[in-house]
Formats: sequence, structure tokens, C-alpha cells
Amino acid sequence: MRYRMGDVAIRPLSNQTVIALPRGGPPVVVPAMAAHALTTCSRFRSLDEHKVHIGAAMRLPPERASHVIDELLAAGLLLSEPDLFAGCARSTSSPVSIETVCILTRDRPQALDDALASYLAQCRRHGRSPEFAVFDDSTSSAVRDEARTRLTKLARDQGVAISYAGVEEKQNARDLLAATSGVAPELLAFALGNPEGFASSTGANRNAVLLHTAGRAFFSADDDTLCRPGVTKDAAPGFALVGEIDPTELHFFDRREDALGSVRFVDEDVLAAHEQLLGRGVGSLLATAAGPYDLDRMCGHALRALQSETASVAVTFSGLVGDSGMYSPGWLLTCDSSATFARLTESEAAYQRALSSREISRAVTRTTVAHGGVCMGAFFAADNRQLLPPFFPVLRNQDGVFGTTLAVSGDAYAGYLPHVLPHNAASRTYSPGYMVAVSVVRMSDIVMAILSMVGASLPRLPDRASTFRALGERIQELGRLNEEDFHEAVRSALFRVAAPVMTRMESQLARPGLPPFIARDLAKRMSLLSASVCGEDYPIPSDLPQGGDRSALRAMTRRLVLQHGHLLARWAEIVQAAAELHGSGRPVARPLAD
Repeated sequence: MRYRMGDVAIRPLSNQTVIALPRGGPPVVVPAMAAHALTTCSRFRSLDEHKVHIGAAMRLPPERASHVIDELLAAGLLLSEPDLFAGCARSTSSPVSIETVCILTRDRPQALDDALASYLAQCRRHGRSPEFAVFDDSTSSAVRDEARTRLTKLARDQGVAISYAGVEEKQNARDLLAATSGVAPELLAFALGNPEGFASSTGANRNAVLLHTAGRAFFSADDDTLCRPGVTKDAAPGFALVGEIDPTELHFFDRREDALGSVRFVDEDVLAAHEQLLGRGVGSLLATAAGPYDLDRMCGHALRALQSETASVAVTFSGLVGDSGMYSPGWLLTCDSSATFARLTESEAAYQRALSSREISRAVTRTTVAHGGVCMGAFFAADNRQLLPPFFPVLRNQDGVFGTTLAVSGDAYAGYLPHVLPHNAASRTYSPGYMVAVSVVRMSDIVMAILSMVGASLPRLPDRASTFRALGERIQELGRLNEEDFHEAVRSALFRVAAPVMTRMESQLARPGLPPFIARDLAKRMSLLSASVCGEDYPIPSDLPQGGDRSALRAMTRRLVLQHGHLLARWAEIVQAAAELHGSGRPVARPLAD
């Protein structure tokens, strides 16, 4: 039989003892040495394997290590696999049917045609007839008019239901939502528009998707993707549950053709694959998993999710092949996957390929559920029957903000499927200065850092609406601080994020046999990150319109944080109003074949 550390909180009691607080059990006083040993038991192992492991980790003689394990077992602080699975059997499950396929587009009519055709064809091959809805962020009225004309013809010619939401439709939705919900029109303009004219408003477009599909499950894809599923050579059967890590594996290629050639394309029903995970209880997924399972990278949240009747998979992600969609490749030096890191460091040529070419494949090796994890917005499905958080409306990495908010909401988990879809973006290269990117802060970095900091101190609340409201109210409190106090709060939040990254870099540098070219870049990145943490301008986002003085940029940062806090606090009301409007025949995206 195998055991691991149970769901136990540890608090110091004296220099020699600690109090262990098992969830659902009585407190236990144990020696500090035993508590230290307990924290090393984070993976399922046999008792003999644990004795060897803690003996090596803590430099204990075999008889002492054996005694410590016996103490932990007697105190009920170790969880056996049979007990874990017994808890999983009580987990509920609520499978869904994906009713809407949403395509997001902006100023790329040909890409939209290609993407829509591929998803239409895939659904027809598998006997599916969902609503198709196009959400258009194009700034040109002529481009939007052309899209409506072309989509209307397509809907009539092929006998499919296609809805459309451009600037005009979203403005109409904002007016209706304001009248129905009582939320200020200015806040709805922030949520669904781009009143300040930032370079990107993808998040506002995604918020329109959330409101159009309120109460239903949907699949979302960008206009530069294709519905052509494939599997990588790493794909294997089984199930994994992981903590707050990126569970995907990356392979790097010089050319798009090489990336596409590395996968085996299959005729899989993509929507059905997402439905296998979406809305399912985390515990039930493990209890019914076919094939081997991997629980070695669980965090405490994930362990609790297995025994929770409310924890479920709220979003699911396909992997991708083609353009990486990444802002910078510099984070690869601290990636969570040892296999990806090994590929990255096998030679200097391989390393330089990863830093220069955007052509990759990125997917999990087996069906995986994570608490947190990477949020890849190119193609995902969502269970919108339960409240999902809003996207940050403007600037880049709005999907990262969405994923962070979901992770702190308590019972929402992310699922990852072991297949890839092509990300067919035009060939491009990374911006120069991947090394410096570690010290660059974007607006999304600040919002995510604040969400994580505030969420860590938030008590457990009964539902997501209460959680989002509390998050929003606390973020608004920060946003109302004076300039210097807000500046220091942001610095503190960003430091909380930077500290584990620095620790990760130190661990990587300590690896035996680390290639000199990797050690060189890690040392440089550590130096840059350390300097930026201490620098006076660290909290000023690089993606805000430049040219103003520092005080003006700080004021803009504070205003955007305050607005997003306000949006979070009122989001449940906005979603409820959207559901009511949809039910009365006034959806966000309007049918085109009428």
C-alpha cells in the first residue's frame, strides 16, 4: 500500500514541537522533526520507500527514519491510496453538452473564413449542429459590414445558425444590460469595449462571449486557428492531477512544416473530447480514470478537490501546434517540465532554436486536471452554467488574468486534453530582448499579482458570486489608495510573484551538469530580475501608452486596477442580466439569417 501526506496544516508550537491540523480530524502535537519529514512525503510511496526517502533527505539513520514514519502513521497524518479513492467515490459529476462554438476575430476576414469553415466541417462530420457565433473586434466599420454580409450568405447557403457581435451589437448589449442590471454604462463600456483606445481589447471581446453564453457551455477559438486535431508522439493514456504548475510539454521546431509534421492528425470529435472533462467533478474523474494515473504533482488544493462535492472542471484546453502565441520564450528557463527543460538544454543549437523560432507543439501527455496552470485562450471550452470570472478587457494576456481569477475562486479547475490543434498565425519572430523580458512588467502582471495576493487572504465563501464580489471589493480598496501607498502595494504583490521565480532560478543553477550557456543566461536573468524588483519604476506597466510621466502612468495603472475591481464586484449581476436578456430573445450576438 502507498501513502502520502494528507491534507494537513502545520503550525509551530515551540522550538521542538508543532501542531498538525488534519482537515476533518483532531489536532495532533508532533515533534518538529516529524513535521519536517511529513512535508517530504508529498508523493505516494510505500512506507519503506518513504523511510529511505526521508532518511536521505534529512540524513537520518534507517532506524530513526523508520521511527519517524511510524509516528506519522500512528498520528493519522499519512493518507493511503484506498482512503483517497474512497473519498473520490463521493464526488459529484455534471457533464455538459457544448451548445455554441464562438470564433473571435479582428481585421482578418480570410483567416475568419478558413477557421469557420474548419469548425463547421468538423461538426458536420461528427453529426453536431451547434450555434456558431462570431465576435468581431475589428475597428473598421467597412470590415464589420463585409463580415456580416459574408457570414449571412454562408448561414443561408449552408443552413447553419450563425450569430454575430461587432461593435454595434456590443453597444446595443451594453445599453440593454445597463437598463436590466442597473450597472453603470461606464463600467459596461469598460467590460465590453475599449473607451480609452488601447492597442488590444481581446478581453472585452471574450467578455462578450461569456455574456452571450451565460448559463450554457461553449467552445471558443481564435480566427487564426484550425479545427484539425492531432496527437503528439508523447501522448499516452491515463489521468494526472497536478497543482499550480504548467502541465504542458513543449517541443521546438525551425519551421511550421516541421511542427505540423511532428503530430499525427486524427479524426477526433473535438467538442466531445472537451465534454469528457467539462463540468465533471475532480474526484469522479480520478475514480473512473482508465489507465495509469499520476498524482505526484498534486498541491493541497488538488488533494481537497478529490474529496470535494463542488470542485469541478470549469474550463478545458486543447494543446497547440504552430505559432507559440507566447509573448517571450524567456520563461522556459524556469519551466515546470523536466522533459521540456531537457530538450531546451540538450545543445546550444536547440536552446537558440527555442529562443528564436515560434514554431512549437505544446500539450499535456495525458488527460490532466490542474489547480491553476496555464490558460491558453487560442482554443478552450468553458462550463458557463456556473459563474465564470470576467477577462481583463484591454491589453495583452487577458487570458492569464482570467486563469488567475479562476484559480483563486476555490472550486474551479482547469482540464487539459492530450491533443493539439493548429495555431495558424502568420509566420513571425519573437521581439528582441527575450532576456530583458524577465524585468518587464505588463498590466496583466500587476492585475494577476494583486489577484493572487488578495485571494490568498480571502476566506472561503459559499459561491463564486460571493468570491468575485469580495475580490472586487478588496481590489477597489487598493485602487482607492493614494499614489504612494498604491505603488507600494503593487510592489509588494509583484515581489510575492518574483520571489519563487528567483528560487526556481537558483534551483536550476544548482543542477549538476548544467550547460554553460544555460547557466550564463540564468545568472543574467537573476541579476535583471533582482535589479528590477529593487528598481523605483518596477510597477509601471510597459504596455501602457508611453510618453507620459511616471505619475501619469501610475495613475493610469491605478485607474485600470480600480475599474477591474469594480467589474469583478458587479460581474454576477451583469451575467444574470445577460442570461435574462438571452432568455427573452435579446442575446449579445444577433442571428444573421433572420
